[in-house]
Amino acid sequence: MASLDALSGVGGEVALTISYFISLELTAGAEDAGYTQAELVVVVFMMVVVLGGVRDALQSRATRNRSLVEFGGNIAGIFHSVSRQSLLQLLARAVTTVVPTRAVRILTLASILLFSNWMETTARPPKLKADA
Repeated sequence: MASLDALSGVGGEVALTISYFISLELTAGAEDAGYTQAELVVVVFMMVVVLGGVRDALQSRATRNRSLVEFGGNIAGIFHSVSRQSLLQLLARAVTTVVPTRAVRILTLASILLFSNWMETTARPPKLKADA
């Protein structure tokens, strides 16, 4: 189990690094196309919601071809995780560029963190107990 935890930690670090560079590219692309940071945040937020729904739908589905469905759910989960972290990067960048006061920036960033954790824990559908 320790090796799985270590592997999961490495995967989280890779996802965080990738999401950082994705958010940089999204920001540059939005600026080139003339979109504001707020519009970009809304689009990425919609991606997070859609990918979370796809992930949950695929992971809860039981079919004969289960391995492919689970694989699709895992891929959707990876994209959901990276898009969620990219959204947090974009929100943090927006806060640090717009809010002039350091104390308010810190408070706003902390509230984004709390809201993000709350959304992640409450957005999942309840797991059904398996019939014995």
